[in-house]
Amino acid sequence: MPAVESVFEVKTPQPLHVVPTRGLEVTIYDTAGEMGLASAIAIAAEQCRLVAERGETSLQLMAAPSAFPFYEAYVGLARLSGELQQAIGQTHFFQFDDYLLPAHHQASFRHLLTHHLFGPLEEWYDAKKVHLFQPDLGDPAEECERYTSLLLEHGPDLMLKGQGEDGHWGFHQPGTPIDADPGFITVKMNEMNVAQQMRDHPTLFRQPSDVPAEAYTANVPLFMRTRELVEDNVPQASKAYAIRRLLRDGCH
Repeated sequence: MPAVESVFEVKTPQPLHVVPTRGLEVTIYDTAGEMGLASAIAIAAEQCRLVAERGETSLQLMAAPSAFPFYEAYVGLARLSGELQQAIGQTHFFQFDDYLLPAHHQASFRHLLTHHLFGPLEEWYDAKKVHLFQPDLGDPAEECERYTSLLLEHGPDLMLKGQGEDGHWGFHQPGTPIDADPGFITVKMNEMNVAQQMRDHPTLFRQPSDVPAEAYTANVPLFMRTRELVEDNVPQASKAYAIRRLLRDGCH
């Protein structure tokens, strides 16, 4: 990607394998760091392009350890590129899932994003354009409606997402209907999802009862409304089977 490299003065990592399947491109990198950097370059380049063409853009982000390599790489690019710094200031940021917890709670995804991403970017983003999902403030159902409307008003243009061990996107788990209108929904945490949360956050969730029983998430129809680019980061070997099933069978 020569145009991208000239903007950020960073060499794009070369994948070990590129597997085109079902209209998607699965790219396999040697390390999680290379995966995160490749996605950061791709998203940042689109972000700069969209801001140059439209004046603003939007980016919806996962909040999970799967995204840590991306966060680190993206912050690194921002420190190198004045163009990206300006684009960040014209970007509406959204999350796509969280628990019914206060924002300061260490298990809150708002806390994770603030600590690992927005904190390092604070000199460039516009606080009015950082839209956090706040189901703990007032009526959660009303917050789901408000947040869905705000997200669809601004996009989403770009997305960084992951993949759960049971195939979930956000917390939209297999078996949850995918023919609904785009929106934020409430889901009950299943046993496999609880186990994954304990592995992802072992110091916060030491036993199953520590994991919240419910979560809020964008549903698959809302994920599919992304207009420009979706980057999916899956660094864990424990998710290989879920990826294989998704590529073979699609969404159900």
